Amino acid sequence: MKPFQGNVVTITGGARGIGLATARYLAERGATVCLADVLEDDLVKAEESIAAAFPDINVTYALVDVSNSDMVDEWIKSVKEQFGKIDSCVNNAGTYYRNI
Repeated sequence: MKPFQGNVVTITGGARGIGLATARYLAERGATVCLADVLEDDLVKAEESIAAAFPDINVTYALVDVSNSDMVDEWIKSVKEQFGKIDSCVNNAGTYYRNI
């Protein structure tokens, strides 16, 4: 069953952890997943792993720092241009600071 077939979902913080798990969950259920993160090497690995596991699914990635609104705007614009729409957004990106 593919309940998300035809849906386009953007996922910030999609390179690993909860974002990647969410992307895999949605891809398995038919969604096109568009990943964004600041971790370029991890983004490439995430895209490759999803594409290998679900070869019939569209998966894209972009290097995006969500603290930069211009980067976010450009990414969203490019997703809309490529797929014609965005059905859902998973706003998962976060930062942390270590107190030493």
